[in-house]
Amino acid sequence: MMYSIKHEERVYLSDTDGWGMAWHGSYIKWLEKARTELMQSISFDIMNFNSNYIIEQEDIKFIKMGSLDQLLLIDCYMEKTSKESFLFKYEIFDEDNKLMTTALSKFKKINKNDSYKPQIKNNFYDYVVKTYLNDTDQTGKIWYGNYIRWFEASRIETTKSLGLDMNANGYDIVLPIVSMSFENFKPIHIHEKIIVRTYIKELSKLKIVFAYEVINKRNEIVAKGNTVLVATNKAGIIYRRLPKVIIETYSKLYTTQKHNKS
Repeated sequence: MMYSIKHEERVYLSDTDGWGMAWHGSYIKWLEKARTELMQSISFDIMNFNSNYIIEQEDIKFIKMGSLDQLLLIDCYMEKTSKESFLFKYEIFDEDNKLMTTALSKFKKINKNDSYKPQIKNNFYDYVVKTYLNDTDQTGKIWYGNYIRWFEASRIETTKSLGLDMNANGYDIVLPIVSMSFENFKPIHIHEKIIVRTYIKELSKLKIVFAYEVINKRNEIVAKGNTVLVATNKAGIIYRRLPKVIIETYSKLYTTQKHNKS
């Protein structure tokens, strides 16, 4: 059976980034709120759901980012696909009913025996994170939306490790995210020290694809993710080709990765 609800969200200052647009991580929060309102509308046992299910995968595609004070209209759909899994789909529109974002979330029942070992790879950047109380939700697990923040921090530190700091060097370049996705295999708990391992999965004339692995102290992959970035100037006009400094910087990592795989 399919259930649905319409949900509204206003973009506030705390939802935006330094470019004046809605930060991509804010969408995780809005999708969760729409999903929660839907479950409440059908008297679903939300606490039991949050305690026994984990978000397995979330994919978001951005057609146009929201802006300050904009009203976003979210259509949310829920479907139970099996005894142990649920699927949520979302469409986000502006006030003129123009589609801005599409997304889906897959939930699965928690299996404590799940274990994923990282493959041996070279040429990555490891960003170390320690989890604290403010990273948890009511179930005592780390809220999955934190992954987006950690992916961004690791991506920035990877870029700086390659010798590029666009803010410090004054480039007229912005690298907005046009899509992102992640898979969640196992919960993380408070006071765990984890590693966010970052690779460059694809580097073309038009886009950069970053890949991430979240690794716990037992050397298990507990989550994976990808973000796809393009290049614009600060006025928001997209470059037909990635600027030379971007290709040269990320090629230091990407070309070596390809060589090591061969």
